[in-house]
Amino acid sequence: MDKKVDYARLCSQQTLQDKTQGFFRDLVEQVSPCIDLSALENCRTDMDRIRYCASVCWNAVRAEMVFKGKNEQESKEKRLEGNQAFERGDLKRALLYYCQSIIRGPPGPELAYVYSNRSTLFEKMGDYQNAINDAETAISYGYPENNRHKVYERMTACYIALENFPKAKVTLRLASHLAAQNLADDKFLKKMDKLKEKIENHGIKAAKETKTPCSSPLPDDRKSFEASSKFPSASAKFGVEYEDSQGRYAVATETIKTGEIILREQPYASSLMPERMGTHCLHCFARLTAPVACETCANVAFCQRQCRSDADKYHRYECRILALLIGAGMSVLSHLALRIVTQSTAGDLIRKISRLQSEPSQVAFNAEGRFESSYENLYNLVALEGERPVEDFRDRCIMTLFLMKCLRLVGYFEEFQLNIFKNPKPTEQELIIGSIILRNLQVLQFNAYEISEFWMESRRNFRNTKSYNLGVGIYNTGSFFNHSCAPNITRNFESTTMIVESIQKIKKGQSISDNYGPYFTKITSEDRQYRLKGRYWFDCACLACKENWPCLNEFPMELEGRNKAENQILARLQKLDKTYFDKAVQIMQTGNAIVASEYLKKYLDECGTLIQDLKGMNKDECNKDGKIRQFFYKTFYLAQEALKLCLSSDGSVYLTESNK
Repeated sequence: MDKKVDYARLCSQQTLQDKTQGFFRDLVEQVSPCIDLSALENCRTDMDRIRYCASVCWNAVRAEMVFKGKNEQESKEKRLEGNQAFERGDLKRALLYYCQSIIRGPPGPELAYVYSNRSTLFEKMGDYQNAINDAETAISYGYPENNRHKVYERMTACYIALENFPKAKVTLRLASHLAAQNLADDKFLKKMDKLKEKIENHGIKAAKETKTPCSSPLPDDRKSFEASSKFPSASAKFGVEYEDSQGRYAVATETIKTGEIILREQPYASSLMPERMGTHCLHCFARLTAPVACETCANVAFCQRQCRSDADKYHRYECRILALLIGAGMSVLSHLALRIVTQSTAGDLIRKISRLQSEPSQVAFNAEGRFESSYENLYNLVALEGERPVEDFRDRCIMTLFLMKCLRLVGYFEEFQLNIFKNPKPTEQELIIGSIILRNLQVLQFNAYEISEFWMESRRNFRNTKSYNLGVGIYNTGSFFNHSCAPNITRNFESTTMIVESIQKIKKGQSISDNYGPYFTKITSEDRQYRLKGRYWFDCACLACKENWPCLNEFPMELEGRNKAENQILARLQKLDKTYFDKAVQIMQTGNAIVASEYLKKYLDECGTLIQDLKGMNKDECNKDGKIRQFFYKTFYLAQEALKLCLSSDGSVYLTESNK
């Protein structure tokens, strides 16, 4: 029992600080003696807990600004190194130096030169859209007008390469106008004439076309579904029910076939892991190819200016304290607890406080009867506060006080005209925000999802694939999926968008079950129970645990029927193996995961029906040892794994072979 308690305590600590380095654990040791555990245990609400802890240890919790801003000289040096690499033909190294220069450089003319140089590099590499994006950014940062005609000429060439002739005409006119003003030389004017000729030739060719071009791409039916009227991010076949033993959980309101999309949802909030901040966009988690820098700090980057703009609502506060947060060694879940606050204003959150309530049995709909991705619904997720040890509350209260002080440093409470000299103790507004952070720290422990990227050597190689964690997100609708050690869904990601698809047929009224980590085919029932109890604080009662299903390596290679009817079903299963499963594996090796997945979906639907028939024949039949006879058809679960690989390869993918 002690071993399980220690494991649960360790898991809980790692949801606060998951680094071996960092000062937060030292802070806990220093501050803990100030807190009377008996007094804290008597507190009944998060507001009471924060109010009490702030009253006894506010001054003991310290947070000092650690901030390193931009460096124009370092930026210039990296730009010059990039120029040298470009001149000798080392384009990859030149791109690396230009990106480093952009991250370190403050807004201004020097940064405009870097973006222009990187734009030229992208044109050389055939990455025309990024070349255009960088050219636009160079102009926005004040690229010299006497050379701006060259930037517009480059944009024109890139638009022509992309066959975007309407925009090519616009940039050509701008280039011509500026070239005339700046008395461009004959060599440049000849380049302009060639571009003009290409545009005109396209116009003649287009006029002769008899077919009307499609103005927009065809919809991708594979990723579409009929949305629920109540849950906008979910399928019309998705519903939510409640039981005391399970809480709120997702169910199928109609039969769901294998491979159907059940959910496509953006996170309410997400947070990128610090170790990914040099390779992925802070906001959408897309892998960086042409990073756009924060204009204040040199810690993060964005995949495009739109993401930088969208992130401003929270990064304006986090920018100057990010090094402090990382130095504390706080977990990405703790950072997400803060992000939920910083992406809203203090006033907005405080105005919501009267509407916040923990009613685990209720699903809150708006006036139109729709479930919203809102903080009110996030607050209502399970936090297991009744089972939380007082020592855990103490540590989370100390983390909350630390984050409250960080928010003070960056002026988060400015709208309340807070003066840290006149108000050395926390104000009522700060305590309210503190109670919200404390609630977030509890809710996220059990409800946040890891957001991953799928790594493959190549599109044709599904061996040695792996999902790498990029960060975490909280999904209001996605949080309704309960755990099963034998799940009937899988999830993957496109940037931060979570896509949930079925991996077997789900009957009407059946629970739609996710997997929180321990999977029955790989881990024994005893080990699964140990892990789930320690990490999520529940005893799993799924069918695989109740019946103590064997791991995949213990499945019989072949099944033998006891009568003619059973043998007929087994023969049909073996025929399906050859017709669909074997064919799917062959197609996967060609790199066509979409076609392979269609074969696997058919296989799993038909195979699943036959297995249910087989189980139905022996519903009450026992083996010699007196246990109910079980049927585990190995290829069925191998097909599920293959389908999961195919679906993952259609999301956020990193091809390691092509990026060596």
